[in-house]
Amino acid sequence: MESLLTLATATVLVVACIAVAFLLVRRAPDSHVLSRLETAGFDTLPVGVLITDPNQPDNPVVYCNGAFQDITGYSRREIVGQNCRFLQGKDTAQQGLTLMRSAINESRVCTVTLRNYRKDQSMFWNEVTISPIFDNQGKPMFYLGIQQDVTHRQEDRADLLEQNQRLVMNQGTLLELARYDAVNLESTLQKYLTVAAVQLAMPRVGLWQFDAAREKLTCSLMIRHGELIAENHAMSLASHPLYFHPLKNNQIIAISDLSDSLSRLDLDADYIIERNIGAAMHVPININGELVGVLSHEFTGGPHNWERDDREFSRYIADLCAVAFIAEENQTATRKLQETEQLLAEARKIGQLGSFIWYHENDQLVLSNEIVDVLKLSKAPPISLVQLAETIRPDHQAAFIDEARHATRAPEQRWHGVYPFSTANSETRYCEFVAQAMILEGQPTLRGTIQDVTSRIMAEKENESLQQRLLQAEKLETIGTLARGVAHDFNNLLTPLIGYAELLAADYSEGDRQLNYTTEIIQSGLRAKHLIEQLLIFSLHQQSDHPKIEIQTVLEEILQSIRSRVTAHIQLEANLPDPGQEVRANSGQLRQILMNLCLNANSAMKGEGTIVVKLFTAKAADLEESSKVDQRAFVAIQVEDSGPGISDSYIKHIFEPFFTTREIGEGSGLGLSVVHGIVKQHGGEIEVKSVPGHTAITIYLPYLPENDDSNTNQACV
Repeated sequence: MESLLTLATATVLVVACIAVAFLLVRRAPDSHVLSRLETAGFDTLPVGVLITDPNQPDNPVVYCNGAFQDITGYSRREIVGQNCRFLQGKDTAQQGLTLMRSAINESRVCTVTLRNYRKDQSMFWNEVTISPIFDNQGKPMFYLGIQQDVTHRQEDRADLLEQNQRLVMNQGTLLELARYDAVNLESTLQKYLTVAAVQLAMPRVGLWQFDAAREKLTCSLMIRHGELIAENHAMSLASHPLYFHPLKNNQIIAISDLSDSLSRLDLDADYIIERNIGAAMHVPININGELVGVLSHEFTGGPHNWERDDREFSRYIADLCAVAFIAEENQTATRKLQETEQLLAEARKIGQLGSFIWYHENDQLVLSNEIVDVLKLSKAPPISLVQLAETIRPDHQAAFIDEARHATRAPEQRWHGVYPFSTANSETRYCEFVAQAMILEGQPTLRGTIQDVTSRIMAEKENESLQQRLLQAEKLETIGTLARGVAHDFNNLLTPLIGYAELLAADYSEGDRQLNYTTEIIQSGLRAKHLIEQLLIFSLHQQSDHPKIEIQTVLEEILQSIRSRVTAHIQLEANLPDPGQEVRANSGQLRQILMNLCLNANSAMKGEGTIVVKLFTAKAADLEESSKVDQRAFVAIQVEDSGPGISDSYIKHIFEPFFTTREIGEGSGLGLSVVHGIVKQHGGEIEVKSVPGHTAITIYLPYLPENDDSNTNQACV
């Protein structure tokens, strides 16, 4: 319509200009021009036409047609001779007037739309087009004005603007959703309801949530006159099936006058009457075609007409609520997923479990961060399989590469292996590989997990060691029981033998051959008795009370007596700290321990070498086979020699009774067994380390604290 009016205005203007120009060409006097305009049909045009004379003071109107009079309500007598400003009022825009004055001063065409006022002071929108009419010298002789009443068009524009403003408001609400916080879903929905209440000037706007399992609709939020109120009303599908039917089909229920509808509609009459609801509009909230709620608009006090814009806007709000529900579900799911991933990451970190993918063709190995941290790799992944293999102990590298490559040759082939890695700080870590062969990106691939199982492997080794020690202890226990019985019986036989031999020796004088024979019998018996004493020491496991001694002083005295029994070309060195360290021990048994160890070292070196005796403090953690929970402190006595060493096959047997590597007749095989028995009686430990050219046997005796003045056996652990 607007384009048609504009076209009509332009056509009239052109026609008028042609007519005026024709009259001017005729050079008619001014009075004749005006009369000719009247007779030319201007008075019958549907748009207002007026002519002003700029050559007269204040540019007065010299002509107006009937349409102009109809639009303004003024008569021709009241109009002619006045300036057009008589149509202006308080709301006439100065900007439009300025444009018109500027066009008149510059003698050019101008079109503006102004608020003008009729004779009865009613406002109308006036679209005015002015155009100068020039004389033969090119000077403006008249100004021709064409005007239309475009009030309806402006009102339509205002309605359109209002709709646009509503759209902007809807868009603003959508933008608010972009800042939606799922932690506060209720406040977000409350904001949507408040917007709906304000926009539609609605006394009550509510949100009802549908429980599909119970087929029940419950009010969860209600805004009444801008305030949030508690409204716990509910409606069931069983009680109101006709009401739910359109909602489940995503149809809006809009009732303008509930007073005429309660009898025929399946509504909750008590709810409506108690709240004085005169009109209602219920908009379904759907997610994936399923009803999840209803947005209710309740007008109180009487009927209310629901416009199309009201329905569309409410549909927008309902859709926003649906999006909010979806966002809440997504946020909740995301939060749970993040919590699960965090728990999984913590579990992987605690379990030192990582993942890897190895692409066989381009030899590219991708490792997760957990494994990079465990192995302390200097090169960040991806790396090649060969580069990873270089961090494995050399004796396992070839097997690692071969087993990995072999696993990719057959589809769904599984690979499982445990390999010792050397980390950047020279620490050994055992990693277990479990993988499945598959085809990824068109090439053979291994995909699986890597777990640091160092603790498990060390525990298995410790358990194996404990099992071996237990078997050894059981074996020694059995031998000890046997030795104890044999020693007792043998001692009973030796006692009369030595006694009678001593009596027999008393009957012979010096120089008799029989005395020599008898003396030899006595010496052999005494040696056998000493051997029996060693068997008893080995076999006795009960703890006995030991006095408190200063270990440095005792060792110096013992070493002084040992020096005389060491071969001349063997050096005996002592590395003892200053006196002050105390233990509870039997000094005679310490003498026997040190004597046995030094004489064994002396024999092993075949007459040439060095024996070093050291004394130092140690902790249980320093022992190779100690438990992680063992917190004991020790005073350690170590005997080193530069002999040929003890082979690994012999070390596991050296504490067994009667085991010896010497020639027949050179040793009884009880020396180290006795040492072992004495150390255990003192609650200590013993370790042997040997390589070719060096052997070290270390005795660990429990350390006695400085403030320990008790007389009990503190060495018994």
